[in-house]
Amino acid sequence: MGVSGWRDETRSDLRDAEDRIVALIAGISGDPTEEQVHSIWRAYLDVEKSVVFIKVEIDEENPG
Repeated sequence: MGVSGWRDETRSDLRDAEDRIVALIAGISGDPTEEQVHSIWRAYLDVEKSVVFIKVEIDEENPG
C-alpha cells in the first residue's frame, strides 16, 4: 500500500460502514439477526481501523 493507499482504503472502509449502518437502521426491528449483529461489528471495525490510520498519519495518540 502506497502513501495514498491508506487514504483510499479509509475512504472505502468509511463508505462501507456508512452503507451498513444505513441499511441496519432501515432493517432492524426488534432483536437483530445474527447477520445484522455481524454487520454492526463490521461497521464498527471499519470505523475503528480508519481512526487508527488517521491517528498514525497525524502522529497523535492522545484523546482531544
